[in-house]
Amino acid sequence: MHESLRAFMSGIIDYAGLFPPASLDMDEAIRNYARYRDDADARMLGRFICPASRLEELGPYHDELFSRGEPFRFSVLARGGDDTAAFISGLVADLEAITSFGERHVERVVVDVFEARLPNVLLQKRDSAELRELLRQIADLVDAHGPRHLSVYYEGVPEGDDLDGVGDVIAGIAQHNWERLEGPGGQTPRYRAAGYKLRCGGVTVDAVPSTELVTKVITACRDAGVLLKATAGLHHPERHAATDPPTTMHGFLNVFGAAFLARFLDLDEVVVRLMIEDELPTHFAFDPDGLMWKDYRIDTAEIAEARETAAASFGSCSFDDPRADLRALGLLKEG
Repeated sequence: MHESLRAFMSGIIDYAGLFPPASLDMDEAIRNYARYRDDADARMLGRFICPASRLEELGPYHDELFSRGEPFRFSVLARGGDDTAAFISGLVADLEAITSFGERHVERVVVDVFEARLPNVLLQKRDSAELRELLRQIADLVDAHGPRHLSVYYEGVPEGDDLDGVGDVIAGIAQHNWERLEGPGGQTPRYRAAGYKLRCGGVTVDAVPSTELVTKVITACRDAGVLLKATAGLHHPERHAATDPPTTMHGFLNVFGAAFLARFLDLDEVVVRLMIEDELPTHFAFDPDGLMWKDYRIDTAEIAEARETAAASFGSCSFDDPRADLRALGLLKEG
């Protein structure tokens, strides 16, 4: 594996075996994750994704699994809520569950990522002040009751794939980050800079976002300095026609390659969308020194920096599909 691909893929796959289409039970999913940690391709493995409401199911695995090797790393999903009050109520329960989980498995588990879908009512109102107030309340609760160094990713697309609305959400997150972490008197003991979570697919056709929406999210996050996390629909590196659901699915080389190149080359939406829509994986090339898409190029150091500042990881219910496809493309060798 070239160092450029290693930088691209390092810890990029958060394992979501509990979720469709795999929909494994907890025992099989956590055992898979434990096995992947010891795999030759473990460098590509990120966190285990688990709903906060199901953390207690992991109690029996302390001695058998969690006691071995480095601490198990988790990204926890919020209960959410249809409105702000329900969301905050759910968040209190989520933080209690995370605290209990950490106390039960002291120093053997780390919860450092939290993923939350913003309330639909709030998304439809498009009130930037109300959005920032909710984010402030969340940050206050995390600082008071959350684990150390918790990064929160907020998911939310206004009804109708409203591109301007998505841009407003991302801009609101950026303003919140400034107010919380960089503005006058800004400081926080536990809460880290918030990011944006993009759902790239699902088990139905309407769950797959348009290329226009993916492009808007990438460029808006780039322009606002908001870190992107993706989930769903990115099992395969290349954009491709699928039968289940019967539509064209996004590829993780397309989405992350576009995010990384856009970050350093200041690409406009036209070029980013062409990358998102490109169905020829050979247009994305890795050599010892960097990543190329057609005539555009960034070096390995920029890839590594982009993983920290542009796009962090993606959730996948399969760890095997992404690496199998990389091997089929000749990018990844056995072992």
